[in-house]
Amino acid sequence: MSNRKREEVALYYLYLMSDGRSLPEHKKLFDEICQKLGFSSNDQQKIIAVCKASSKSSSPYEVIEGNRLAEAATDGDYSSELRAHIIWNLVNLGYPDLLVSANKKKVIDHLLSKWEIDPEIYTEMLDIADTVEALRKQMNWAEKTLPPGGQKEAKLKSLGENIERILSDVEITINELAAFE
Repeated sequence: MSNRKREEVALYYLYLMSDGRSLPEHKKLFDEICQKLGFSSNDQQKIIAVCKASSKSSSPYEVIEGNRLAEAATDGDYSSELRAHIIWNLVNLGYPDLLVSANKKKVIDHLLSKWEIDPEIYTEMLDIADTVEALRKQMNWAEKTLPPGGQKEAKLKSLGENIERILSDVEITINELAAFE
């Protein structure tokens, strides 16, 4: 794996560690992101071990603050699109907490500032995550309460399509960032 991808995965794990708690949903999302980046479970465990060792003498935020990723991204090693994808992944990793902790917010603020990403983009991403979560809850409700049949299937299909459309809109927003690079 490339160093860039290792740094990115380390950032995600340190972000999760930044508030000192981890939910099963965090692990699932972290595993999904690692899988998309091409990391095996063994690769993940190596990075996790390094993150844990490096945060014994410093807080996860301090490790992130000193991480080459933030500097490399501003030196042109990372496109605006990739930086926005990283922020989107952090939004998703923080979402199971419902409210982003002060420590996680500190990490996000550091990266937004370092990478010169408009905080409005982060706010938009949070709004999108809220909307997707509301639609997923509505799907859950429809699945449990509507009687079997065409109406239920149509409702579930419509909600699923709305979620997919909204998530594709995130990609459009991220791609628009790249256009202004």
